Amino acid sequence: MKKRKNKTILILLIIGLASFTLAGFFYYYNNKSLDLHPLNQYEDLDELTKQASNSSYVLLGETSHGTADYYIWRKKITQRLISEHDFNFILVEGDWDSIYKLNLYVKHLSHPKGGAYEIMENFERWPTWMWANYEFLEFIEWLRKYNLNLEEDRRVGVYGMDVYGLSNSMDEVIDYFRDNDKSIADEIKDLYTCLLDYQDDYSSYIQDLYEEKNNCQKPVLEALEIVKENSQDTYEYFNIAQNAKVVVYGEMHYRANLYPDSRAWNARVEGMKDRFNNLLNYYGENSKAIVWAHNTHIGDARATDMKEKGSINIGQLLREKYDDDKVFAVGFSTFSGTVTASHAWQEAERAFMIPNAREGSLEYILNKKDLDNFYILLNDNLPKFLSEKIGHRAKGVVYNPMYDKHSYVETIVSDRYDALIFISNTEHLNSIK
Repeated sequence: MKKRKNKTILILLIIGLASFTLAGFFYYYNNKSLDLHPLNQYEDLDELTKQASNSSYVLLGETSHGTADYYIWRKKITQRLISEHDFNFILVEGDWDSIYKLNLYVKHLSHPKGGAYEIMENFERWPTWMWANYEFLEFIEWLRKYNLNLEEDRRVGVYGMDVYGLSNSMDEVIDYFRDNDKSIADEIKDLYTCLLDYQDDYSSYIQDLYEEKNNCQKPVLEALEIVKENSQDTYEYFNIAQNAKVVVYGEMHYRANLYPDSRAWNARVEGMKDRFNNLLNYYGENSKAIVWAHNTHIGDARATDMKEKGSINIGQLLREKYDDDKVFAVGFSTFSGTVTASHAWQEAERAFMIPNAREGSLEYILNKKDLDNFYILLNDNLPKFLSEKIGHRAKGVVYNPMYDKHSYVETIVSDRYDALIFISNTEHLNSIK
């Protein structure tokens, strides 16, 4: 009886030891020592900018369009890439026409009395806070100062890559030709009337498309052909050509809204890709670019549940076209704080409290680390939560904290980004309007 008891105890000890060893293995696998780089001051970016500078295209993300910390750190990274590594231009998730006015300003080609503030005050398309904010204003004024002593052809530019703002782009094209050839301006205006009549109410255009009452695809394409036929090798014409292309891709985006799939999203992405490629051609094949956009645009879509929906993005397209070492994507994330957003489309912005990240999410796990603010360089030696699918928070311009738990994208972090910045508690953007 005593021998049987001892044998039982021995078996239990062996099982316990095995369980402990197995548990230890899984703990190690999930909690490998992460090389966390503290992020509190400008100098803390040394390793990140060193790694990023080895690439030609650096993509800087955000988990919302209303977080001051993301704009501040993107500004600092961009300043170092420009001043230390000769990057040529910045492309942001904004309207071509609006941001181009800032481009003229930073290149000393326009001189408004109120500086960048005056330009941003005139931004009209909702959500204005995305680019008319004090955080972006500081960067624009820095860039103008940086460009001051450079030759004109070496000055760093800033541009918008989105497909919205169609009315302003159409007006720019018409006004350009009115100053050069009124008959061409009248012809283009007649073609654009198809869209101009909607006065920015493109939901009505989509309804008319659905009811087969109207379709503006052909006239905007014809207008683009006229623009191409009258091409000139000038900076002014380059701007007008991009505006004409914005109209084409914008109309394509709205027309694709007829379908309940990814076509509208992908049409918008194709427009962004067109802006990117045109700027690379303009600046030269060896030029280097920085992109500021939401994580859903700059992180590789193939590493998220966007892939199953058939959605593409800039991060994916650039990685597919170029060698991996030519593209460097930096994702951003936060655990809690405040964010500038709106309760509904076209409504005024306000500051919302962000609930603590949901349990088990990427942000929840990162908040357990010893540092409040840090970045991770995503190499091959990573713990499980960074190399397998995990919920990663994403907020848009419309946001309701009550539904925050649904604001997560399933993500393989190590495949989506090359680096990840985590800021435990963030603050909302400060709008100038």
